[in-house]
Amino acid sequence: MNTPHSQKSAQALQADAHSIKEDLRAIKDDSITLAKDLKHDGIEAAKSVSNDVKDKVGDLKAQAATQLKGLEQEVKTRPLQSMAIAFAAGALTSILLGRR
Repeated sequence: MNTPHSQKSAQALQADAHSIKEDLRAIKDDSITLAKDLKHDGIEAAKSVSNDVKDKVGDLKAQAATQLKGLEQEVKTRPLQSMAIAFAAGALTSILLGRR
């Protein structure tokens, strides 16, 4: 029995189904775009962190080089005192490690 009311109902259901399909397709497309954007943002953040770390490592290397030059100069200026300090540090380390 096809009544005019049942035909309208079927047409309304088909229109709703089509609308749902379109909504799902839009959600899928938006999800894909969002995933791509998140990936891009993650890559950019990782690059930024990597560059920051490289800068910090470079700064630390420069500081270490400066400290080493200062230490070398101090050893050249006071060789006997430097040897005594090195001997004392070695003896203390030996005592501390020997207790294990």
